[in-house]
Amino acid sequence: MPQTPQISQMAVATAEELIAATQNEKVSEINISADLADLSPLRLMPGQTLRSVSDRHAVLSFRSEADGLEVTTDNSVFDLDVRVTPTHRAIWNDRAVDSLGIGTLVVRRGIETFGGTGPSLVKGVVQNLSATALSVKPGGSAHLISVDGNIETHGREVLPIEIFGSIGSLNIRGVSFHGS
Repeated sequence: MPQTPQISQMAVATAEELIAATQNEKVSEINISADLADLSPLRLMPGQTLRSVSDRHAVLSFRSEADGLEVTTDNSVFDLDVRVTPTHRAIWNDRAVDSLGIGTLVVRRGIETFGGTGPSLVKGVVQNLSATALSVKPGGSAHLISVDGNIETHGREVLPIEIFGSIGSLNIRGVSFHGS
């Protein structure tokens, strides 16, 4: 009986292709060659890599009422400009997974968040949580986190950094807090 061929890389240039690739467990690397707009939230499967292969950073623009990109375990995201409205998350982790498997996280143009406290679904329970620009939760870990730019927050009770896990090396160019 012939085996199904293993897909490792997939080139995408449309929102439909991107959605299909993120839902295909045989795809380990998704290469984006165009700016994509009006996206619904996306979730990377464990082990998937998402990268821009255009001559500049490809832009992923999400719908005004939508969060952006959810990562799970052992994901990598390279050279993308992820855009959401100020009240939504650009990239966040699935809190239900046991281990994110983060080795290195590099943010090239800083992190800026506008937000406050609001309802968030955590492991099936709605909790009121405050927005945080960069957060490592208890049990979370990373070998290296590097932010080439500022971590900047706007809003009441919005923390720039929250670290309850472990980080081998943390490099940040600047941090600022604008509470109201």
